[in-house]
Amino acid sequence: LNLISLIQECNQMFGEETTAELAETNRAFQKRFGGDHPRVDHVFYSQFSDDPWREAGAHDVADEASCLAVCDGCGHCSDLRTPTNDDPAGVKACRAKFETLLAKKWLASAA
Repeated sequence: LNLISLIQECNQMFGEETTAELAETNRAFQKRFGGDHPRVDHVFYSQFSDDPWREAGAHDVADEASCLAVCDGCGHCSDLRTPTNDDPAGVKACRAKFETLLAKKWLASAA
């Protein structure tokens, strides 16, 4: 998958006029929210090596209130499932990192 093949598929399914309208809507959305450098804080980004969307995800985090956890050998949304003893070590580490961030930084600073 790449952007060109996805645009071609969109053109075939919805017509080129719809694709052009979508492109303009996407530009407005990207401008409003910061594109690949979003103007947000207190975000936990999880990036998994086996996730087909990883190229669209965060690769670095600029603000100190946010966090990026990388998990090799993990798949899409595996950190969002109910924890089990069989979860890969990387998923367990991502969850632990998030729990620490949430409890010790975000909630503590809000109190």
